[in-house]
Amino acid sequence: MREQIHAIDIRPPRDDRQARLNAWLAERNVKKKDLAAACGIKPNTLSMILSGERRPARRIQALIDLGIPAELLPTPSVDSSRNRSTTINGQSDSLDG
Repeated sequence: MREQIHAIDIRPPRDDRQARLNAWLAERNVKKKDLAAACGIKPNTLSMILSGERRPARRIQALIDLGIPAELLPTPSVDSSRNRSTTINGQSDSLDG
């Protein structure tokens, strides 16, 4: 007798926020490619933002400015990479420019 192998879905479960966001966009006939263009980003970048995989504060704020309710978007991350400093020979040197 052969053992039957079942497929296992290893993707993380979609959260309720993302489902509500998709419903909100669909109700308003908003296409993600158009939304991406309005934000000046590529559609795959928008998908990563909407899923919460990436959470850049300025892009999320741009989506809010376009009228998407903040509660439907992921919480913005604090981008520490933009305001880094290093210490060289005891002197602090900002990497921001």
